[in-house]
Amino acid sequence: MNEEMLQLFYQSFGYLEMSGRYDIFYQMAGYSSALAVITTAVIAAIKSAFTLPKNVLPLLSIIVGALVGLASAYIFPGASLPVLIWAGALSGSAGVGLHETFKKREGYTKE
Repeated sequence: MNEEMLQLFYQSFGYLEMSGRYDIFYQMAGYSSALAVITTAVIAAIKSAFTLPKNVLPLLSIIVGALVGLASAYIFPGASLPVLIWAGALSGSAGVGLHETFKKREGYTKE
């Protein structure tokens, strides 16, 4: 993919250009960090309100994160929607990882 096509691709999604580099990853990291708090709180509320199988929670968290990212277009009016949706999905997966990190578990993976 040549530079002109790459530039057209990035500009079609509204990514910012800073000092000749496209900072999509910086935007994603910033938005997903901000959205992770909201997504984690929404998932905690869902878990306390409903009885769900544990294997559904990671996928549900990613879907809820993407929806939170979509809804956050009102909070971040200058951001592009694809970036916000991806950042929301990443925040959902980060919320699951954060919860699993601090969850008390015993035993080993192979017994």
